[in-house]
Amino acid sequence: DLARHRGRRTRLAGWMITHKPIRTNRGEAMEFVSLEDETGVFEATFFPDTYRRYAHLMLTAGPYLVEGRVDDDFGHCTLSVERMKLICP
Repeated sequence: DLARHRGRRTRLAGWMITHKPIRTNRGEAMEFVSLEDETGVFEATFFPDTYRRYAHLMLTAGPYLVEGRVDDDFGHCTLSVERMKLICP
């Protein structure tokens, strides 16, 4: 339940189920990712700096450990990822 952590940093584990790479107005790559754990699906955003650091890890489904700040965009909570690691390489 990400809403309980709104505005705070948290750490979650999950498997990537979908992803959507996009370009910012400046042409920088970033990605929106849906991850799933045993309780449900959560959305994670990899802004350009974070995406550059971790894109090479997103070649498998995971599982991943992601850490970041929970943002609330008009009632929909997402994780703005700051760190990520592959749990089982």
